[in-house]
Amino acid sequence: MQYSPISPRQASSLADQTWTIGQTTYQFASQLRSGGEAFLYPLLDTNKKIVAYLRFLQKQFASPGRIERTCWLIDQKWPAVSSVFLGAPYAWASTELHGRPPGFGLDFTATLHQSVPGLSWAAIKTAADRGKQPLPRMETRIALVKSMVAQFATLESLGIVHGDPSDGNLLLDIRTREAKLIDFDAFVVRSNNLRFPALPVSEGGVKGTPGYMPPDLEATSGSSVAPYSDRFGRDMLMLELLGMRPGDPADASPSSWSHQQLLLDAVRPTAEKLGLMHLADLSVFTSSEKDRPTSKDLAIALSCQMPAVTKRPPANPANTISHVANDLSGLLGRFHAWWRSINEFCDKIETKVRRWFR
Repeated sequence: MQYSPISPRQASSLADQTWTIGQTTYQFASQLRSGGEAFLYPLLDTNKKIVAYLRFLQKQFASPGRIERTCWLIDQKWPAVSSVFLGAPYAWASTELHGRPPGFGLDFTATLHQSVPGLSWAAIKTAADRGKQPLPRMETRIALVKSMVAQFATLESLGIVHGDPSDGNLLLDIRTREAKLIDFDAFVVRSNNLRFPALPVSEGGVKGTPGYMPPDLEATSGSSVAPYSDRFGRDMLMLELLGMRPGDPADASPSSWSHQQLLLDAVRPTAEKLGLMHLADLSVFTSSEKDRPTSKDLAIALSCQMPAVTKRPPANPANTISHVANDLSGLLGRFHAWWRSINEFCDKIETKVRRWFR
């Protein structure tokens, strides 16, 4: 597909305009939400309620490899498989497919996402730091930790690494005590049943968010590196949720806090109660991914209520057809090579026979 990027300044003209995607007419919100690699535009229904988001990837990050990965992710239909993937893209939305919004003179392409309830953990910390609201009570935090671990455990069971667990990509619904992951743009496939290569950083791949990616990965400059798991980022988020107090840094991961031992001392009573003792040791900041408990093991220890997972739809049919075509092409090539060798052998025999009868 052809990806047509636009800038936030250009997209700002869409504010309050309407656009029909398929059979549904949406209204753009009055303001977009800016970000580092992409920006979001909330879409409203007729009751002015946010029901979806358009995610616009900035031009400099819209590499062919990244677009191909997003196509693959959409083709998997993950949101229909489990609520864990509510934040994943489920369709492309473009002027090529749906026409231009009335009065808008530019073409653009974006991914369409469901609206996920809750606020980001980053926003909740910032609001508490500014005195606008208190941090959640410990009882609520424990419930949110269990919900978050269940999300990661479900991804593990499906062979998917989120790739960028961070305070900005974790949404928390304080009312329902549910956690949800968003922004699956850095996903890595670790399943034997699914095949999709990690995208090199040089081609738009993502290693994660500083402070939430493993230190060894953050220090690596190789272009082909990719996250091994989500365990380091998961543990940093658990430390924050279980141990953060007023006055703690709201804009940085615990991996960079100057008072890490004080944080571990604050977490220890709850960690002992929940059976999460790896969170109460300084090695939590330095252990390798492979030495950390899997999320599936933690989910069992915490008696987490796991999200339902329906039967996964077939992997990208286009890829399947492509693989079959490639296999057939390879077989045909080998047959041609075999046939040429037979012909060459026959020619040699014929030449020798002709010499014998001269």
